[in-house]
Amino acid sequence: MDGSYSFSIQYDKEAQERVDLLKRLETYILALGLFVLTKEALFIFRPMVNKVRKTHENLEELLKKRTAELRTANKRLQKEIIERKQAEGAQQKTEKRFRKVIENIFKFVPEGLLVFTDKMNLFKQNKAFQDIVQKYAAKLNYTESELTEIIIEQVKNRVINEDYAEIKISKNKDREEKNRQNNF
Repeated sequence: MDGSYSFSIQYDKEAQERVDLLKRLETYILALGLFVLTKEALFIFRPMVNKVRKTHENLEELLKKRTAELRTANKRLQKEIIERKQAEGAQQKTEKRFRKVIENIFKFVPEGLLVFTDKMNLFKQNKAFQDIVQKYAAKLNYTESELTEIIIEQVKNRVINEDYAEIKISKNKDREEKNRQNNF
């Protein structure tokens, strides 16, 4: 039994040596793996991290630049808004003053006046114009609204054609004829 015991001891010893060898190999492989991972981190991940960091810095720089541009644009727009409001206020004051002037003209001018918009729509007429229409409508055999419409159309045409000659309106012959027939 002595031979088999020594064989068993020899086997245990060899097995232990192999286990130790495997442990050393495992340690070397682990160290090699850590070394490779470290080099990979240095050569692959680190440049990528630096690139991401640089991109982030560039984005921050761009963000600061755009923010400054937007602040400048916002200040300019606020200034324009203030200027526009001031201009609108001044325009409203001017319009109000002109309306007063027109109202005064309409009150005190004894001639008939018609005021048109830039699109040639009647804006206003004064009382003297209405009095003229009222005075001559019956004499010319028109209703007041018909005579007003005729005068306004003739004035528009004259202004458009730049013909500033006197306006002449003939009697309404159709109505004059009807009136004669009704009187007989």
